[in-house]
Amino acid sequence: MDSFLFFWEMYAKASFWRILIDSYRPEGRLNLGLFICSILLLVILAALSFIGRDLYSNIGFVFVAVWGYWLWRGMRRAYSHYYREYPERLSYYRYERQYLRYLIFRDEILEDNRRNGVSIADAIAHIDTDLDTEVTDLFKVSIFVTLIISVFSALLGSLTAKWGSPYIVLFLYLVVILVLIGGVIIGSVRSKRIRLIELKRYLIWLQRENTLTSASR
Repeated sequence: MDSFLFFWEMYAKASFWRILIDSYRPEGRLNLGLFICSILLLVILAALSFIGRDLYSNIGFVFVAVWGYWLWRGMRRAYSHYYREYPERLSYYRYERQYLRYLIFRDEILEDNRRNGVSIADAIAHIDTDLDTEVTDLFKVSIFVTLIISVFSALLGSLTAKWGSPYIVLFLYLVVILVLIGGVIIGSVRSKRIRLIELKRYLIWLQRENTLTSASR
């Protein structure tokens, strides 16, 4: 179990939040463009809340697009060395930045002095046991989540029917921001089973890299 806990700790360090934070501080320096754009988004959101004019709504949508661009650019700057070395792999496993997080996971292990003595095989065996004996009741969880979404949607539907056009535009603007933020949250907050399966994939990749490295010596 000790080997599994070590790799689980390293896996936790390679999260979406790590990528997001590094995007704001590529190469250890503040990403000024992304920071300014984020501040302007907050200012526009505050103006929409109190004024509700169409002009601010249009400007807000523009800044959402600009913020997304600067976030993508900040991520590319923060991990430019990976993108230069593994462009094809990062492109193929771009969903949820899976291979990028694997590279962070791998380098965290290489930088940790406790890596000596841990066993990838033991960790994979432990994951298989956890997956076979998982007792989480996903059916109850899905019903609860579906109920919350249904109530929230019905409430929003009844409110938007009474709103004027400025408030509808404000609502759409907020939805765009929530979708962007929600994408990050959904990517970072996942079930334990999904995380265990992904960690197992990372360990298999790491095991193959170690095998190839040993064979090339």
